[in-house]
Amino acid sequence: MSAAIEALLVAPGEAGALQAVAIRAGQVDDRAIAGGGAAASGAVHRGRVVRVVPGLRAAFVAIGLERPALLDLGNAPLEAGAAVTVQIVEAAAGDKAARVSRRIALAGRFIVALAGGRGVAASRRAGGDAGAALAAKLHPPAGVGFLLRHGAGDADPAAVEREAAALAALAATVAAAQDEPPHCLLPADPVAAVLSEFAGDAIASIVAANAAIARAFRAQAPDLAGQIEATEEGAGLLDRYGAADALAAAEAPVVALASGGRITIERTAALVAIDVDTGGATDADAVGRVNAAAADAIARQLRLRDLGGLVAIDFVRMEGAAARLRPRVLARLAKAAAVDRQPVDILGFTAGGLCEVVRGRTARRGP
Repeated sequence: MSAAIEALLVAPGEAGALQAVAIRAGQVDDRAIAGGGAAASGAVHRGRVVRVVPGLRAAFVAIGLERPALLDLGNAPLEAGAAVTVQIVEAAAGDKAARVSRRIALAGRFIVALAGGRGVAASRRAGGDAGAALAAKLHPPAGVGFLLRHGAGDADPAAVEREAAALAALAATVAAAQDEPPHCLLPADPVAAVLSEFAGDAIASIVAANAAIARAFRAQAPDLAGQIEATEEGAGLLDRYGAADALAAAEAPVVALASGGRITIERTAALVAIDVDTGGATDADAVGRVNAAAADAIARQLRLRDLGGLVAIDFVRMEGAAARLRPRVLARLAKAAAVDRQPVDILGFTAGGLCEVVRGRTARRGP
């Protein structure tokens, strides 16, 4: 399980979105931006295929947005003019259209309900025997499947059953929908998205920027009501714990390390390149000290900047006698990445001395 979150700060963002900032060990450690409405990730639509691109095994689907969304057809082709139910998996951004999928997955804190699925399955981290026992008790309606999430077996059974009933009703409605497209069947809910993003984390408190946000969280997670604090700080809530400054710093390419070194982060079309240098330190312990601090900082910056895909890290060179430090740096990086909500695979060092890491991508949730 991820390290405990001391406080989850939730403040309003742009266009109805919510920004959630996780505080661990007294510092900003993670954040999620959850959009709301018909254009955000998670929204479910009835759409109509306007163009098929056979060479890409893809189609463009009109769902009522400014541009048709891109649908990966895989081995299940569609024809132009066909009506289809889809879910936005990546919101449109810049000149990129939204991406949609025919796999409709409604994610809660404990359960993912699959429209068109069947039965109950448990993830490997759903809670062992307790997760298996819970799966045996749940009976989704026809046309709906359940996937138990991380820690579901250890959660309050009443909370799980309440969520299961709510998600099952939504998924059944979506699965049966035959509305004339384009039509939004289910707009994205930013409160549900935040709760889902941090599912499985032990959260000591949720601090809302206003009473309306606090009410919305209590309504969706009544079992957490005693941990939800309402304030009237608005966007100023992010001044707590230095969150606003930390998020602003996450936009800069260079991050100074307490060790005296620094890391430089550059995102390219193919990968994320990160360079580590000692900042001029020349003492005998500089290589080990700076690389250890860089491992912690890199794992945190990947979360704060939501960087995914291939990451190539050029640590301060560990050659000759210093080569013994490589396993320690990899172990330090793995430990720092263990709290990540996305899967992180640390592939190790290449022959050229670069450390390769692959981090799962987070769908853009904003409108």
